[in-house]
Amino acid sequence: MHVYRIEHPNHPDEGPWQTGAVYRYDANRREDACSAYDHPGPRCSGEAGTALSHIFRQDRSARESYVFGFRSKTQLVLWFSSKAGRQAMQEAGTATLRVYEVAPEHVAKGNRQVAFKRDAARPVATLNLATFKPAGEC
Repeated sequence: MHVYRIEHPNHPDEGPWQTGAVYRYDANRREDACSAYDHPGPRCSGEAGTALSHIFRQDRSARESYVFGFRSKTQLVLWFSSKAGRQAMQEAGTATLRVYEVAPEHVAKGNRQVAFKRDAARPVATLNLATFKPAGEC
């Protein structure tokens, strides 16, 4: 399956929270768009009962090989709905959208996001975070 991950272009282990890209998103998002912080984390009640919640209720060593992403562009847009905010993250050089091919057994699905085993994933594309077109296209 394809998984969509916002990550640092040169440091793929760093997602938008580690790089500070979410601050750039929130500072530039449309006024009517939710903050990047308005969504449940993997241990919150909004994810209760999901495979994602199960993985993140285990001890730290069981979840260290997982990174976060989205199962579709639609799921990504539900979290990061502002195109202007996504564009600001990318223009700052702290975020890009990478698409990975991951076997379903290595993906823990949640209601709002997924986590997947980085070492079981193969990058297949890099997309513009604002337009979802292949990187480099207008």
